[in-house]
Amino acid sequence: MSFSNPASEISRFVTRAIARRKGGAEPSADAAAAYQSAITRYNAAFDILTVANVRVSAGRPSAADRKAYEAAGVEYKAASRAWTPAYAAWCLHLVAAAPAKTAKTLTDITDYEDQVQGSLRAPLVSPDAGGVDCRKLLAAMNDRIAALLDREHRIGHTYFLRVDSVEALAETFRTRIVPLLQEYFYDDWEKIRAVLNWNGFVRESKPPDELVRSNLVDAEQRAYELPPADDDRWTDPKQYRKIYDVKAQADQAEDGGEAQDD
Repeated sequence: MSFSNPASEISRFVTRAIARRKGGAEPSADAAAAYQSAITRYNAAFDILTVANVRVSAGRPSAADRKAYEAAGVEYKAASRAWTPAYAAWCLHLVAAAPAKTAKTLTDITDYEDQVQGSLRAPLVSPDAGGVDCRKLLAAMNDRIAALLDREHRIGHTYFLRVDSVEALAETFRTRIVPLLQEYFYDDWEKIRAVLNWNGFVRESKPPDELVRSNLVDAEQRAYELPPADDDRWTDPKQYRKIYDVKAQADQAEDGGEAQDD
């Protein structure tokens, strides 16, 4: 299978498959695993290419930097080509297995994918990364993203595939999840805080008094900041559990403890 524009071509491909399908099959764990392998390779290639691009773009890159950038580009293209047919094959299995009466559109198939995700793909996302259930964490954030933005921008579980400790989770959040949310919401920090259930990662601050007195900024203007990379909050499991443990957050606020951002 070859697609010039993967997103639109796969959409048409799946739509045609829906029209032809008979239904009644079981979603394939092998197809899910193949897709996971392909998307993991794609994400890794993208990360390496991003780093290599930064090095080449900064100042005077060395010959080694340019060579690394070229190699990263080759691998990224290869990973992209491998991802598309693997995802198309996975979609075919979803189409074959989805209930014919209720799954009639591409959106319905996406909804069905959410249902089978637990049995076929969730085991790849750790339920205990240093005391944090990454499955619940991902689900809670995606519910809020779908409500605040749309379903198409939900965070893929592949971001958590290599996360098996709170240190790995901290690295993923700092370098991938938070920047992704900034891009999604155009630096609307109030919405980003909402996605994180006001867990304390994003802090609000007032402008310096001297700037207000000089009428350079409005007294009501707010600025937002993230903890520095070495801040203990990034590796505190409690901060991540606040994202999905909504009842605990609410009880804490009612008891007069840390309410919302602590």
